[in-house]
Amino acid sequence: MQVLNLSCGQGVLNKTDYDAWFAVYTGNCVDAAHRYMRENVTIITGTCLVFVILLAFVQMVTQALVDEIFIIRRIYEKIYDRLYDIRASVENSVE
Repeated sequence: MQVLNLSCGQGVLNKTDYDAWFAVYTGNCVDAAHRYMRENVTIITGTCLVFVILLAFVQMVTQALVDEIFIIRRIYEKIYDRLYDIRASVENSVE
């Protein structure tokens, strides 16, 4: 498998005419990119699929973390409400 040069003649002005002839892609960049994608569609599809699965996993872990934060927040709110009620009842009984 030969990888196409997608740089479309980058650095060709620093080469001799003979070397530049083999370095320059005679089509345009869009054609080169299209051909590269057509030849490597399975690799690109697999990479995109792995990326989507990774993003789904990260989203699930993030949502689980957010849910845990809400649960812990509710627990602490109940604890602090009870402590406030106990403190208020102690202050009322002292007076």
